[in-house]
Amino acid sequence: YRLLATLVLPDITRHVMEVLREHASKHCDERAASCFLGDSMECYFRNLSDDLNRKDVIVQEFCTKQGVNEAGTAELQKVFEGLHHVVSLEVPIGAEISMNSGIASLYRRVSGLSSHSWLPKCHFIGGDRSIDHTIRLLQTFGDVVRNTPQDRQIVAKRGFFGPSPWRSGRSRKIHNDLDELLMSDILPAWVVMCRKGILGTSKLPRENEICPLLVQLRAYVENPGKPIDWSTSFAVHALLTAILETDGIFDSIINISKEVFDNYFEQVKHAAKIAQREKDTHTSRASAHNMIAISFL
Repeated sequence: YRLLATLVLPDITRHVMEVLREHASKHCDERAASCFLGDSMECYFRNLSDDLNRKDVIVQEFCTKQGVNEAGTAELQKVFEGLHHVVSLEVPIGAEISMNSGIASLYRRVSGLSSHSWLPKCHFIGGDRSIDHTIRLLQTFGDVVRNTPQDRQIVAKRGFFGPSPWRSGRSRKIHNDLDELLMSDILPAWVVMCRKGILGTSKLPRENEICPLLVQLRAYVENPGKPIDWSTSFAVHALLTAILETDGIFDSIINISKEVFDNYFEQVKHAAKIAQREKDTHTSRASAHNMIAISFL
């Protein structure tokens, strides 16, 4: 969030610096201002009901640390509250999209900007493929994961993030068009996979090499209250980009994948028949373990 604030909030950063120079008793550099704005942005990327959300204390804590007087504190509180509107207009999700439509229209007429206007020169992570939108969805979902017991499965509220069920062939952008797929299907399924494992309690060998996405997602599921990091954001965003890019040939990919898997398991069955004729097969613990793992798949 601090890096994002540095990239997309230069004007607000300059205003915060003016307030600090006039009202703070301690020396503050732009890094301190960017950190404050990044942490403030995080508050509005989280669910407002999240008990890890620092929205009620963040301004006062920062002003106390920097020795900001009463007038400066009041000004920074206005900046913090204004940032809420900035985030709501830039990365609206769910019901916010329709609720903010009037304000968004006025904002577009006055400023010439629409939602998802950050990082305009970054084609794959800005505009219709806004990565900050993905970050907000992941941060919001983290609160759901944290409040769902280990022995319970997350059940999505279908249709909250878009038409449900998601169907191939109608997605033109990552934000909004893929929200329902991510929040109602992909992320709940991933939570189950991360909590229960691919092969039960057994872990795959060399996981970091053969399934780095799983390792990344497991860290997210195990620590859902943490601020979303860039590695997780880019991993999930790359997946959504792949879905968007292949949306037109989705059915063909499904058919080819099914053929590949069917062919693979036919080969496994054939290999198992051959292995049964080997004299060490029935006494080899490694062979038994491998066959159980393959059977599980």
